Amino acid sequence: MSDVIDQIKRLVPIGSLLNTTQKRIPCPLPSHPDKKPSCDVDHNLNLWHCWPCDLGGSVFDLLMHRDGMTFANALKSLADIAGIQLDADRGKEATRRWESQKRIEAAMAYAADYYHRTLLEHKGGLKYLESRGFTLETIKRLKLGFSDGNLVLSVKKASLDGFGIDDFVAAGLLKASERKPGTHYDYFDPRIIFPLLYRGRVLNLSGRQTDLSTREAKYLHLKNVDVDHFYNEQAISKEVWLFEGHPDTVTAIQCDLPAVGVIGTGGMKHPEKLAGCQKIYICGDADRAGITAVDKWAQAILSHNATCEILFVTLTGGAKDFNEWYLANRGQGFAEKFRAMTEAAKNLIDFRIGHLTNSEQLVKIWPLINALPVLQQDFYLNKVKAQLGGISIKLVRREFKEYQERQKLSERAALANAGNLDCQEIEETGAIKVNMFTRFEKNQAFASICVYAPVTRTDEEGNTVRNREH
Repeated sequence: MSDVIDQIKRLVPIGSLLNTTQKRIPCPLPSHPDKKPSCDVDHNLNLWHCWPCDLGGSVFDLLMHRDGMTFANALKSLADIAGIQLDADRGKEATRRWESQKRIEAAMAYAADYYHRTLLEHKGGLKYLESRGFTLETIKRLKLGFSDGNLVLSVKKASLDGFGIDDFVAAGLLKASERKPGTHYDYFDPRIIFPLLYRGRVLNLSGRQTDLSTREAKYLHLKNVDVDHFYNEQAISKEVWLFEGHPDTVTAIQCDLPAVGVIGTGGMKHPEKLAGCQKIYICGDADRAGITAVDKWAQAILSHNATCEILFVTLTGGAKDFNEWYLANRGQGFAEKFRAMTEAAKNLIDFRIGHLTNSEQLVKIWPLINALPVLQQDFYLNKVKAQLGGISIKLVRREFKEYQERQKLSERAALANAGNLDCQEIEETGAIKVNMFTRFEKNQAFASICVYAPVTRTDEEGNTVRNREH
């Protein structure tokens, strides 16, 4: 999408055009006299969606649907609001890209409908999903589908309004055949289809291989369309359950959890979307790759949301993922087993200590223990000792002490550099003095650190000057 379009989306809040900070409002469209508020406004993602109208989108869609503007006029109006200079060539290019993107979105919506209808008539596809524990209600709710290889035939027979086979190719849904020039084939054939839906819109599609004995990739995603969203992203709220991939997330949605899935091969791309969460349960795969992945998720989330409570769920009974755990435990007693597993979820420090296998991994534990109150530190040092087994508590304490000393030296060097002081000039005489002033505000501690050190300098006349710098 054109950079000017993205700039405007960032600079013009949807709430400013709707004159509201509310999350649920009456429909703003003149064609829908909404007596009962039915339009959702997502101020974080800058999107709106009216459920009865099934219309929504960005600030551009709002002006086009509400005010009857063409895209070109909406672009000019919003560029003026955003303070962006827009010449004729830039405006034409943005309009061309917008119209192309809308045709691609129409092609994806058509494909999602086709795949869903195909699945409901395909016994093999339904049988596979039922073997994963998915109900027909869940399948319909999430619009799951099946690719039978006949999408291209359906497109050729259909009377499409404003888009055509070239747009399916542009989306990556159809591929040009090398064996038969001039013909196309279905990119996903044959796969289970998971559409990426958001507020009724199809943003992408993923296809999962059912026969894992083949050499085909387990998952395929549309390469021509960015995967900038979580799966079931609209479930993001104060409390979220985070999963890896589609089947686990679908299973959790069926369990009525506020489940959100990380999809694609690039890991978590937009952790900032979780910045408003207060508590996040992370439930990844039980293998080493899964453990590494969820640890990275936690780091990414905390970099944008330092106060979020993150809890890691450990699957019981040797299950390799949440879908397998669900299949093994569904039925009588499921609620009690799930509650027990949830209550046993670990915080970040306990999670990392629980997966220690050697002392070299302690570099990931020391910063967490060091951030704790002094009275709690020895408790966790003993946990480290218990996890590693053959190491003595004396050695654990000594290594932690050495880490703390290295941190102090590093902080002093950083402070000296921040004050434009040459670290070599600071005399190692033990004369460095540190004063800390701490205040508390809303349960958060802030520390101001002032470091004084004797520094020797040479003035402009060549005289040696010794003074106290900080």
